[in-house]
Amino acid sequence: MFKSQFKNLQEAEQLFLEGKIELALSKANQIEQNKKLSIEEEIACKLLKSELFFEQSDFKKSNELADESLKESQASKNQLLIIQSLLSNIKNNLQLKMFDECDELVTQAEQLHRKFELSEKNPRVSNLHKAILLDLKGEIAQNKGELDLALIYANESLKLFEQLKNKYGSAEVIIKIANIFSTKGELDQAIEHYQKSLKIWDQIENKRKFAKNLMYIGNIYTDKGDLDKALEYFKESQEICQQINDKHTLANSLGSIGINHAIKGELDSALDYFRESLVICEQLNDKQILAKNLGSVGIIHHSKGELRKALDYYHQSLNMNREIGNTDGVVIFLGNIGEIHRLKGELDEALKYYQESLLVYENIGGRSIPMALALVNSGLVYQQKGDAKRALEFFREGYEIFQDSGNIQRMAEVYFFEISLLIDINDLDQARETFTSLQKINEQEDSKIIMQMTRVSEALLLKTNKRARNRAKAEELLTEIINEEVINYEVYLVALINLSDLHLVELQLTGDEEVLAELKKLMTKQITFAMEQKSYSLLVETYFLQAQIALVELDIENAQKLLNQSNQIAEEKGLTRLAMKISSEYDYYFDEKEMWEEFSNKKPPIGERLSHTRLEETILRMIKKRAVDPPTAIEEEPVLFLIVSEVGIPMFSQYFGPETQVNDYLIGGFLTAINAFMKEAFATGGSIERIKHQEYTLILHFKKSLAFCYVFKGPSYGAKNKLSNFLQLLELPSHANTVDALVNNKSSQKLNKEHQSTVEKLVKGIFLE
Repeated sequence: MFKSQFKNLQEAEQLFLEGKIELALSKANQIEQNKKLSIEEEIACKLLKSELFFEQSDFKKSNELADESLKESQASKNQLLIIQSLLSNIKNNLQLKMFDECDELVTQAEQLHRKFELSEKNPRVSNLHKAILLDLKGEIAQNKGELDLALIYANESLKLFEQLKNKYGSAEVIIKIANIFSTKGELDQAIEHYQKSLKIWDQIENKRKFAKNLMYIGNIYTDKGDLDKALEYFKESQEICQQINDKHTLANSLGSIGINHAIKGELDSALDYFRESLVICEQLNDKQILAKNLGSVGIIHHSKGELRKALDYYHQSLNMNREIGNTDGVVIFLGNIGEIHRLKGELDEALKYYQESLLVYENIGGRSIPMALALVNSGLVYQQKGDAKRALEFFREGYEIFQDSGNIQRMAEVYFFEISLLIDINDLDQARETFTSLQKINEQEDSKIIMQMTRVSEALLLKTNKRARNRAKAEELLTEIINEEVINYEVYLVALINLSDLHLVELQLTGDEEVLAELKKLMTKQITFAMEQKSYSLLVETYFLQAQIALVELDIENAQKLLNQSNQIAEEKGLTRLAMKISSEYDYYFDEKEMWEEFSNKKPPIGERLSHTRLEETILRMIKKRAVDPPTAIEEEPVLFLIVSEVGIPMFSQYFGPETQVNDYLIGGFLTAINAFMKEAFATGGSIERIKHQEYTLILHFKKSLAFCYVFKGPSYGAKNKLSNFLQLLELPSHANTVDALVNNKSSQKLNKEHQSTVEKLVKGIFLE
């Protein structure tokens, strides 16, 4: 903040320093309306307003005013105002991540400052400009990932502000130093500096900055995992904002409280806080916080497994961040959208968004944590695609940025990913070398998560050795991990799946019922874990694994139930590729059903039963982190569509192809199959997914005392979707009379021509076109 030479602006500046932004803006607007202002006073007023809009996160207006001030001050040839305008432009370009422009403006400002320094009789003004310039150079270095250099600039800036006894400037720079320590992962140092700046805001009675500073401290305690302590700071910030009617900071505080509840797993409470914050943001038209909170709502839906809703909010946040020029927000939500597509198995689409986020950083010349995360996520996608070489390249690039920023935990995480991948491609020497690097970090750091990564990595390496004692040690380590607190989703899951694999190998070798029981326990634990983490892709895969175990136990009814459950969740949560895969496996089960029924009578050895399941290949794919490869899309061959009354009489039928292909004997067989399930289905209000009759498949849905049945040959995934689409269309208000006619037709007579025509059009539109 510059000290104005114009007396009529000093009152507005004092209001700014006290954190009374709205009052200061009102005062500046009044001054601006004075037609007797000199050109210099007009420029100074614009510079002040630029600062005020910046504080309100209205970076577009702030940037426009800073740009106007620079042009006008250059025209007036007032060196002092030119320097101040240059500094304001650097500050705004930093917010917009325009680093090349920042570098050019810094060069101009430094050259002009040297000339000004020689001619200026008041060294305080010169030193103030120098302090601000050093502060901005530190911010540029931090944004480029050069944290040590950023710290040097910030400390030099702080010394000058302290010499000038400029407490406002000192507090601002101390906050930036705290931010650097936070980025480096030195959280205790970050808290120490935030506490220093907090005291200064208290001394100069700037309650607005005090409230924001409380939020910063709360964020660090959140990173440390001390959520209750964090919530204390967020609540105090909220109370102060309400007292001073600072709605901008209040919206931010409410968002932080929402994040706190989200991390605790209190997702509905989190949504309440985010929505309250969104209402305030919309009233203020504060697009900065609005974009952030829209993204946070997306994260909640993401956490709840509601991927379609999450995707919608992420896109809203992405578009708003683009509108306001918030590059960090753009990169973060491009990454989040990529992650949704990765979870859905849409790897090429995921890569597109990750690569777009990386391109943003390449264009601005920055290297930051979000960029490193995008690189590592791209590596994970290439690993899922089976391209180990590209995966390792991206892991290495991400690691270098984490290393430059001093983020030890992320460095360890990359090592953890690399070890798993190197084992996958059988490069065991390199895997052991990487493990040695991970061990060194573990020895230096007091971190539970790094310790868990190290132990799991050790177990994975031991597991590659065929000696019994090494595999026993691996089992011991993995068992320890899964009985500990879940600190990191990925680490815990790797431990669970690899332990399951060890038990499966033992089961194949021994056929021991006790080992099968242990494997079942692990699957139950995996179900619980998936539900707690709201990981629906894992839940789908685990129900499928449980179905395979049920087949090994010859519990055919339970196997079918679990397959159905797996398929239903995949479809509900928009996991299209998984849904296709599970549907294909369901079809395979029906094709082999007679064999399993025969096994149920003959009771062959466990090893033989295992060989007919998908247990081994599914667990192996999960270990290698391969994406689900959905079956080739093949259209089913439509045969017949039926609507059957509760008493089993057809009320509507539509043949596809010549009616002679479906004779009375077959129709009777279909109806017998349907009627066999009628009583149970209507009693429970459920639906029977599939029935097999000779080479035909029947998919049924029981609704409103009616059975809707689609008969076809071939794969069932597309067929099931068509039946669902038909039922959705039938529920439209325009078809209400036809539905009533079907439901209320107690005599089970044929439909009249109008209703018959309505159903025919719907059936042909869905099942043929």
